[in-house]
Amino acid sequence: MNTKNKLALTYLNSIPKQKNKGFAMVFAGACGVVMMLIAGAMLMNGQAKQSKITAQKAQSKGSGMVQVAVTDLINELNQEGMRHLLLYPAVCGPGETDCWANANNASFRDYLRSCENNQTVDQTQDAINLANTNWQNITAPNSNRVIGQYRLMSYTYNGTPGVAPGLGTLTIEGRNVESGDLTESTSRVEVDIPVNEGSAGSGVPGLWLRSGAVLNQAGNARNGIEADTWLSDCSVNPATDVNIQDPNNQGYQASHTNLTMPTPPPIPSGIPQITNLASNLGHSSNIATNNLRDPQSSIIARILETFLDQAVNSVIGEPALAARNGNRNNGRNNPPSPSPSPSPSPTSNGNGNGNGNGNGNGGGGSSNTSTTFPRPGDTPTIPASQTTDGIDVYEYEVSAITANETVTINTFSGGQRQRVVFYLQGDIDPQGNGKIIHDCSVSSQCKPTDFVIYGYSSNGKVCLHGSHQTEAFILAPDYEGGVKGGGGGQGGIKGSLWINDWSLDPQCRSSSSNIVVQQTAQWTDLSDNLIPTGIPPQPRQISSWKQKEAN
Repeated sequence: MNTKNKLALTYLNSIPKQKNKGFAMVFAGACGVVMMLIAGAMLMNGQAKQSKITAQKAQSKGSGMVQVAVTDLINELNQEGMRHLLLYPAVCGPGETDCWANANNASFRDYLRSCENNQTVDQTQDAINLANTNWQNITAPNSNRVIGQYRLMSYTYNGTPGVAPGLGTLTIEGRNVESGDLTESTSRVEVDIPVNEGSAGSGVPGLWLRSGAVLNQAGNARNGIEADTWLSDCSVNPATDVNIQDPNNQGYQASHTNLTMPTPPPIPSGIPQITNLASNLGHSSNIATNNLRDPQSSIIARILETFLDQAVNSVIGEPALAARNGNRNNGRNNPPSPSPSPSPSPTSNGNGNGNGNGNGNGGGGSSNTSTTFPRPGDTPTIPASQTTDGIDVYEYEVSAITANETVTINTFSGGQRQRVVFYLQGDIDPQGNGKIIHDCSVSSQCKPTDFVIYGYSSNGKVCLHGSHQTEAFILAPDYEGGVKGGGGGQGGIKGSLWINDWSLDPQCRSSSSNIVVQQTAQWTDLSDNLIPTGIPPQPRQISSWKQKEAN
């Protein structure tokens, strides 16, 4: 083979070898690039997943903070005084004055108080602080370490302001700002809180004092109280200043209350006036003025009647005046009762003093007289057809019960309940053997609260018999009260006694540890005007929890 052929063959053989070598290098480079792209994509995907997980953790922590905030805020609103805030918005709208932020001037201002360590605590500033929409710190339990923050966005009340039931809507945000965590996420929720009408409890308190405690002359809590006892005075210690007795395990206890004791209703006009139950031997009866009388009563007629009585007395003397008024009680002017046929007194009064109405006047004599209400011939002032519970009501305006007189109250007659109401202008302090008898043992249908006494004197007394128990409901907000003598545990009141304070007068209380108050009433036994004011609403469980997008 010649030299040219060898060279050509060698050249041709060398061409494929060089091409294969170049392809391998390119392929290897391409594979490297692909692997780099795959690795980069995997790295970026891992970072995205990590960021998503971190964001979810932050969101979860933010949600946790808002849950803590909602729980804390609802617990704050569930305090007795603060529950009134549930009935009002957090921030006042145009023309509104009742809201949390304006608590100093709101209508619910007087309810924002509580008793702590036997002192009155004003919660007005607490209410204002709750309306703050700035971020508030959330600290770890038992620590000052800040783990998150929350802020109130809004609270609205869907209902009549101040009236339950209704629906409160709370919008709140929370975020995690715990030290060392560089992430931060805000979570917002909207919570619906049903708000129901509140209750004063199942049983009517047997004793309610606006001030002071139940102490005896020595300053000890000895008089036994078999009843729930409400104390409006924060300086009183319920644990030591009231001797609660609970032999039948009814759960009675003494406690402070923020509720406001109701006031007696206006005295109706035209009801029988009873004056013969008052002593005329110098006992102070603290007669109240007529300022609380029904405005429709004829004041001018009363002035003219008094003027005419004085004129007749000056001309023809007291005996003639007594005859004019239908009595022989030494000329004492007892206003005539509208009832046509008063009951006779079953016993003489010891000093010969009777009256034309047939009602004896004890007058401090040695013998005891008696009067029963309703009297024969009395007609209901409110017939059963006009009452919510369908029973007749007999009403009397009573000057005082301070004579040596037995006053018997009959609230169950002919197989039917009936109610007797005394509008009392002076004291209850029967002298001698005088007492008030209302005994419901005659029938299970009879209720102690069917005998009601409203007291109107600004400095009156309710001094109950130590040896005889009176069954009644007594509301006398400005009176002092007590039980005279030990009586072997047979005296005092069965029902409820709502007064200003326990008497300091030795003649109106005893050092006995016997039970002097027994609770019996239910709220359904009382008329609507006797329900205390200021009963806070009752929040129910959250009805809706909605996650919202935070700004």
